[in-house]
Amino acid sequence: MNLAQRWFSELTTKHIRRGTHRSVRELTDSIDQWTERWNHDPKPFVWHKTADEIFDSLTHYLQCIPNTGH
Repeated sequence: MNLAQRWFSELTTKHIRRGTHRSVRELTDSIDQWTERWNHDPKPFVWHKTADEIFDSLTHYLQCIPNTGH
Protein backbone atom coordinates (compact mmCIF):
# COMPACT_ATOMS: atom_id res chain seq x y z
CA MET A 1 0.00 0.00 0.00
CA ASN A 2 2.74 2.49 0.89
CA LEU A 3 4.51 1.97 -2.43
CA ALA A 4 1.28 2.68 -4.31
CA GLN A 5 0.83 5.85 -2.27
CA ARG A 6 4.44 6.79 -2.99
CA TRP A 7 3.92 6.29 -6.73
CA PHE A 8 0.83 8.53 -6.73
CA SER A 9 2.75 11.12 -4.73
CA GLU A 10 5.46 11.06 -7.41
CA LEU A 11 2.84 11.50 -10.12
CA THR A 12 1.21 14.37 -8.26
CA THR A 13 4.29 16.33 -7.20
CA LYS A 14 6.47 15.82 -10.24
CA HIS A 15 3.89 15.90 -12.97
CA ILE A 16 0.34 17.03 -12.21
CA ARG A 17 1.21 20.08 -10.09
CA ARG A 18 3.90 21.17 -12.56
CA GLY A 19 1.68 20.86 -15.61
CA THR A 20 -0.99 23.01 -17.13
CA HIS A 21 -4.11 21.17 -18.17
CA ARG A 22 -6.98 23.04 -19.77
CA SER A 23 -9.42 20.14 -19.70
CA VAL A 24 -10.02 16.80 -18.08
CA ARG A 25 -9.11 15.18 -21.39
CA GLU A 26 -5.71 16.94 -21.43
CA LEU A 27 -5.11 15.87 -17.85
CA THR A 28 -5.94 12.22 -18.48
CA ASP A 29 -3.87 12.16 -21.69
CA SER A 30 -0.97 13.73 -19.81
CA ILE A 31 -1.22 11.17 -16.99
CA ASP A 32 -1.34 8.34 -19.55
CA GLN A 33 1.79 9.65 -21.26
CA TRP A 34 3.62 10.07 -17.95
CA THR A 35 2.65 6.53 -16.91
CA GLU A 36 3.91 5.11 -20.21
CA ARG A 37 7.26 6.89 -19.74
CA TRP A 38 7.45 5.67 -16.14
CA ASN A 39 6.76 2.09 -17.20
CA HIS A 40 9.35 2.31 -19.96
CA ASP A 41 12.07 3.43 -17.51
CA PRO A 42 10.83 2.61 -13.98
CA LYS A 43 12.71 3.87 -10.96
CA PRO A 44 12.35 1.63 -7.91
CA PHE A 45 11.59 3.20 -4.56
CA VAL A 46 14.28 2.62 -1.98
CA TRP A 47 13.56 2.77 1.71
CA HIS A 48 16.23 4.72 3.57
CA LYS A 49 15.04 3.89 7.07
CA THR A 50 14.32 0.61 8.78
CA ALA A 51 10.82 -0.14 10.02
CA ASP A 52 12.03 0.42 13.60
CA GLU A 53 13.36 3.87 12.70
CA ILE A 54 10.04 4.79 11.10
CA PHE A 55 8.07 3.56 14.11
CA ASP A 56 10.37 5.48 16.47
CA SER A 57 9.77 8.66 14.46
CA LEU A 58 6.01 8.10 14.55
CA THR A 59 6.08 7.46 18.29
CA HIS A 60 7.98 10.70 18.88
CA TYR A 61 5.61 12.60 16.56
CA LEU A 62 2.49 11.25 18.26
CA GLN A 63 3.84 12.18 21.70
CA CYS A 64 4.08 15.79 20.52
CA ILE A 65 0.43 15.94 19.52
CA PRO A 66 -1.92 16.73 22.43
CA ASN A 67 -4.96 14.52 23.13
CA THR A 68 -3.89 11.59 20.93
CA GLY A 69 -3.72 9.14 23.80
CA HIS A 70 -0.22 8.02 22.83
